[in-house]
Amino acid sequence: MTPKIGFIFPGYSSQYVGMAKDLYDNYRSVQELFEQASACLNINFVRMAFASSDAELSKAVNSYPALFLVSNAIYNVLLEHNIYPHATAGFQIGHYSALGATKSISIADGLYFLSKYAHFYQEFLDKNPIKTLRVTKLDYTKLESLCSQVHTDTDSAYIAARICDYEHIVTGTLPAIEELAPLIRQAHGRSYDFRNHFGIHSPLASSIRETIRPYLVKIDVNTPKSTLYSPFAGTLDTAAQALESTIDLIYRQVRINDVIDQFKDADVLVQIGPGTMIADLAKSRYPEKPVYAINTLQDIAQLQADLELYKSERHSSEQHKGSTHEPHVAI
Repeated sequence: MTPKIGFIFPGYSSQYVGMAKDLYDNYRSVQELFEQASACLNINFVRMAFASSDAELSKAVNSYPALFLVSNAIYNVLLEHNIYPHATAGFQIGHYSALGATKSISIADGLYFLSKYAHFYQEFLDKNPIKTLRVTKLDYTKLESLCSQVHTDTDSAYIAARICDYEHIVTGTLPAIEELAPLIRQAHGRSYDFRNHFGIHSPLASSIRETIRPYLVKIDVNTPKSTLYSPFAGTLDTAAQALESTIDLIYRQVRINDVIDQFKDADVLVQIGPGTMIADLAKSRYPEKPVYAINTLQDIAQLQADLELYKSERHSSEQHKGSTHEPHVAI
């Protein structure tokens, strides 16, 4: 029996210099995808992914398309090994990787959209004093209450992302964040400066949404070819829903638990892309399920071996059930 495998693509902050390097070295399909991406955006993605700096790669204009490229390259390698998803989803900008994997958008269109999004986002940051915090040790309700206390007609702070029950990403105007930080300390929480390139994911991003909307006519968005979960809740069953999700993600709060919770029916969960954050949170949410993070050749080999063992054990179990009969009682 084939297990139901859930694929989850990670978002910003999972990138690192050297991600998927051994896959690039060993798979022609990965090399071809890098060549295609470099031609599309006139960016040397080999240098960007393998020989740049953390500071350079962390910029939205580089990290957004690079994560999309690397995640889809890993996805394609898994398909070459006949490992297919039962359902797919992505957290934060990982949603665009999921759109690419399910053929809702092409690789070229995904790169084009993310490049436009990142450039408009950078322009917004250059013109507006925005600051981002990573906040821990406070629950959502308390943190939301603190954010409301610093809201004025001109300044505001919002929870952009809910990582887990006591960890969140907050974005806001500089005056609001500077007022919020001591309130967090007074409430016994902790805050840390975080890169603005994570994404605003709040009403503050409304102007970015409207700026990029006209460019959507230049990309083809199709009905997903396989089950694709929304980054918020439910499934994206039509091209129109998939299209709207590309815009919604820019200004709506993202919650990683909402993404992971949609995989309750999966037998196995696999993070497709750099890092392990999604996998670590999935293990915490589903301690009874096998969970993997796929970044290297060794990761793929381990997943293959475990899936074969899983199928063998399930097959033996089914055979055992089939050979068990009620004893015949003579009358």
